[in-house]
Formats: sequence, structure tokens, C-alpha cells
Amino acid sequence: HRLFNRGLAYVGTDYGSNTLWDEYIKNEESLQAWSHLAVVYTRILEHPIKQLDRYFNWHPKISLQMTHLFH
Repeated sequence: HRLFNRGLAYVGTDYGSNTLWDEYIKNEESLQAWSHLAVVYTRILEHPIKQLDRYFNWHPKISLQMTHLFH
């Protein structure tokens, strides 16, 4: 978690940083950290990175988590 945040602090806003973001997502999915993953997706959408449109389709478990948070 810290390593990804450190790397993203340096390159997370770069246009080509989608590969690093993808690895971060895979890591959080493997830990089943759904609420944290929702935060990761939110952070991604704040930056004009390559293939940004892919990140609008959140993982179904995140959508379920977000539904519980807002109801």
C-alpha cells in the first residue's frame, strides 16, 4: 500500500500512469479491500490519464460498497 502511494506521488498524475494504477487496483482486489478500492478509483478519476474511460466501470463489489455507504 505504501509503495504504491509513494510511486503514485511521483507519477500518478502523468498521462501514462494507468499501468501503475492498474497494478494498484489488482493489489487491492487481491486483498478484497473494497472500500479502499473505491477511494483508489476516485483518485484515478481526478487525473486526465490514458484510458480514463475504463475506470468509470467500477468493480461490482465497489458499487455495492458505495451503495451501502450512501444509504
